[in-house]
Amino acid sequence: MTVAPSRDGRDLYADPHLRARSAFVEVAHPELGPLELVTAPWKLSGWTMPARPAPALGQDDDAILGELLGLDEREIAGLRERGVIAPSPVTG
Repeated sequence: MTVAPSRDGRDLYADPHLRARSAFVEVAHPELGPLELVTAPWKLSGWTMPARPAPALGQDDDAILGELLGLDEREIAGLRERGVIAPSPVTG
């Protein structure tokens, strides 16, 4: 049988082994400032995982609805007016 201690986030961020393995990365969050986040659990030689926060709510609405799905500005504005998508796009 294998056992291990139960750990919370504070324990993980303080773990010297995870620190030595570069398990954390600092990113610049547009609303919260610098954040230290857990990076991908795998390593690939010659490749570095991009360090960035998740997109903000609505950040990519215009690109997805306009460029990818072909909606024009009037159609996107209509979706905002009806509350289907965020009232105004968040940029970051």
